[in-house]
Amino acid sequence: EIPGRRRRIREECRTDFKGLVEDVSREIDRLRVKGILDREGGIYIYGHSLGGALGFEVGKVLMDKYHFLVKALFIAGKHAPQDEDPTPYRTVMGIDKLKEELRRSGNTPEELLENDSFMSIFLPMIFADYQLHEDYKYDGRVIDCEIYTLSGSNDAEADINHMKNWETVTCKPLIQKEFIGGHFFAYEESSTEVKDFILNVIKGEKLI
Repeated sequence: EIPGRRRRIREECRTDFKGLVEDVSREIDRLRVKGILDREGGIYIYGHSLGGALGFEVGKVLMDKYHFLVKALFIAGKHAPQDEDPTPYRTVMGIDKLKEELRRSGNTPEELLENDSFMSIFLPMIFADYQLHEDYKYDGRVIDCEIYTLSGSNDAEADINHMKNWETVTCKPLIQKEFIGGHFFAYEESSTEVKDFILNVIKGEKLI
């Protein structure tokens, strides 16, 4: 987990993307040192939305710096790193405009948007995510592993066609899979199907 999330919610949210990539990669290597992970045996990386970009960059660092075998990346609901962010909102517009963006995207229930207690906690966290995303600069390097793109059928900003561009950032095949749902399909409408698909791939049953 990254700072400012779940069990680390009391920590300050990170907004420096490159530093976060290095920290996450270092923590994963520490698991190898402790004997929890085997870098030669290979690992799989999953990331949703901003986590997809983070997983992509962490995968490159793990391979190049720590000599891990990354078997595959599972990228859900995220446009390719070389593509311009399709959302109109930018953090220079201020945190108040972010609430309007969340309403526009339709990914946050209206009752939560109107819940002042909820928004006082989570709006700054979401704002930090946008800052983190804006700090990400793709360096043009590709990754030498398979990429599986997982997309929601109703996710207008990261549908299966948008996500096809991930094929240009890998030396290996790109495999695409579409699921029912919007941007949060992997945690809502299609959560079971997504888990089953990933587990089947890991077990060697590539059910496309």
